[in-house]
Amino acid sequence: MHSTRLIMRFFKKSTGSSSGKVRRSRKGCVAVYVGEEAKRYEVPVKYLSFPVFRELLIQEHDDGGYFDSKTDGPLKISCCTTTTFDQLLKIAAQNTRSS
Repeated sequence: MHSTRLIMRFFKKSTGSSSGKVRRSRKGCVAVYVGEEAKRYEVPVKYLSFPVFRELLIQEHDDGGYFDSKTDGPLKISCCTTTTFDQLLKIAAQNTRSS
């Protein structure tokens, strides 16, 4: 759970518009840009504690070294396709509902 708080501290704001305006995520969510096309998702913060999401963040960090305490912006996961990420979100939603 500590890792979720750490991630949220570094990634409170999200930007995504070409005009430079700040796009805030809904309450309880964090912006995540996925895949080569950087599709924007709003992911519930509680999902970040799921092992598969943590593994994606670790893999992205190992591949690109983006995880920096001075970073102020959205999470980026380019090591995953949007199709795979959509499936992961569905599974996470089902697991959350059944708990």
